Amino acid sequence: MRVVICIIASIACAISLSHVAAPCASASPNILDVDEALAEAALYRGWEVSSLTVSGIEKPQAEALRRGLALSGRKGFLRTQRQPLFAGTLESDVRRALIFLAQRGYPWAQVGIQMRPNRNKRRIEITLAMTPGPAVKVAELDIVGLPDHLDESATRGAPLRRGTRFSEADLAQAVSALVSIVAAAGYPEVDVNPHVAMLDSSRIEVRLNVHSGPRCVFDETRVSGVPKDLLPLAIRNIHPGRDRLYSPAHLRDARRNLRELDLFRRMDLKVGEPHNDKVDLLAELVPRKPRSTEIDLGYWTDDFLRAGARWRHRNLLRGGRGAEIKAVASRFRREGTLSLWWPTLMGPRTRLTTRFQVTREYEEGYDLASERVELWALKRVGTHGYLQAGLSVADVRVDAHTQDQNAFLEQGGLLTTLHLRVNLDDVDDLIDPTSGRSWYARLEWSPPGLPSDNSYALGQAEAVWYRRLSDAVLAARLEVGLAGPLGDSLDLLPNKRFFAGGANSMRGARRRMLGPLDGANAPVGGESLLLASAELRFPLKGLMGAALFADAGNVWRLSEETTSRDLEFAAGPGLLFATPVGPVRVDAAFNLTSRPAGEPRVVLHVSVGHPF
Repeated sequence: MRVVICIIASIACAISLSHVAAPCASASPNILDVDEALAEAALYRGWEVSSLTVSGIEKPQAEALRRGLALSGRKGFLRTQRQPLFAGTLESDVRRALIFLAQRGYPWAQVGIQMRPNRNKRRIEITLAMTPGPAVKVAELDIVGLPDHLDESATRGAPLRRGTRFSEADLAQAVSALVSIVAAAGYPEVDVNPHVAMLDSSRIEVRLNVHSGPRCVFDETRVSGVPKDLLPLAIRNIHPGRDRLYSPAHLRDARRNLRELDLFRRMDLKVGEPHNDKVDLLAELVPRKPRSTEIDLGYWTDDFLRAGARWRHRNLLRGGRGAEIKAVASRFRREGTLSLWWPTLMGPRTRLTTRFQVTREYEEGYDLASERVELWALKRVGTHGYLQAGLSVADVRVDAHTQDQNAFLEQGGLLTTLHLRVNLDDVDDLIDPTSGRSWYARLEWSPPGLPSDNSYALGQAEAVWYRRLSDAVLAARLEVGLAGPLGDSLDLLPNKRFFAGGANSMRGARRRMLGPLDGANAPVGGESLLLASAELRFPLKGLMGAALFADAGNVWRLSEETTSRDLEFAAGPGLLFATPVGPVRVDAAFNLTSRPAGEPRVVLHVSVGHPF
């Protein structure tokens, strides 16, 4: 698929040197034309440009233009590095400014320059006063060569239309949209050549010439660069099936399928030359090293210090079947896991995993030990989502050391559970999201009929929304949970209860301190949970940002005790510092209601990553 964009010289000619030097029609005594400004700039050679401002155009365009100019400086780690003034640099920035406006439909723009020197500090403030001039509009738009079964109505979503202001960005987007429409109709070789002609100083004619080649179906799939044991797996994740109409969407799906296997470090997918209205799908793959070892030690939000180690072999049992040994230890939890998996067992984007896990929990009110065997079937959905169903069998032992003798009535035993988990996610960034939604839900069921000493049912769901508001991001979260014992079981085991409070929960309480407590103020958890949060995140300067948040929620010991009258509320500010692993945050939560027992009026949290 090839796209060639040709803009005729009449647009480029508007950005000539003689045009740069033209006087600004709206010049005032304080605003110089370009020749005068360049002469005056020689008097301030080497002075620091303390500020560069763009005026005369809309604020978003002015800010975008200013960021692209050399004299605006360069953002450093903590501060902006100011640039020295040279006549050549100023002249280059004027050219960039005029090209910027010409690309957005203002080829006759002019610029005046205002200088405000500070001789004591050898600094100078500069303003580029832009006069956009008349906008160039699209008078005629023709699409030539579109396949017969497609018509121009298919391109109505493109931003370039008759009567609209012309811009090169809109033209490029229209060409790209047209290529996508034709390719999706089964044409693997598409060229769209735009031709732009000036009709007069304010009108242009745009013609999009489409060359589509033959309409094709997929034929064979040819894979190279992989060992024999991975060849069938690669083909299952790539092959569209013979005689299926060609579509670029299938190539994107195939790349995603291969990437999720985590077996290849490079994936080149393309189609061959058409033959008899058919094309072959060609894949050149480079396997990644199958073994990897990771060791980490660091701070992790409510766990404080956490240490971990992981050894993974992605193809231990051949055919993409791999294994992993993982250990994680923190103040409250130690966990060791052995996992084996089989990819693509039920089709692309599926995986069957069996896992053996040893867990130790050390909390204020209890210690818990468990050994668990799990079997999971996973199906990936969308970009980051998944559906997961599983069965687990565990041996659980609880050592309660709370003053409340009725806090933990069940002391463990055999636990057989059916699991279902759903996660649907379309956020734009997993580390620092600015738009999109995320939905998560899990169900656990251990009915009395299964071989289990503790029967229970549990449901939990969380929804998170992100919305961009200019430079800020509004984030909101709602989480609910409900659980209870079944049959002859007297109570929920501690690891099946809900706990709340902490940097990633309701921030008006410390870790797990929201909800039921025993006589020594140790958390004992509950059967129902409700949490709600809203937060406004916005930049400050450089890598620094801030947040304003409000949290509400509680945990109830018994589900029938749940009432909105018991909700606790907290609000406060946060300070954010951007790092490669995500934002490091310091949040100060002010309790607005009768704060949880033993909790201070203001709770500080230091965390890595956003709470939601």
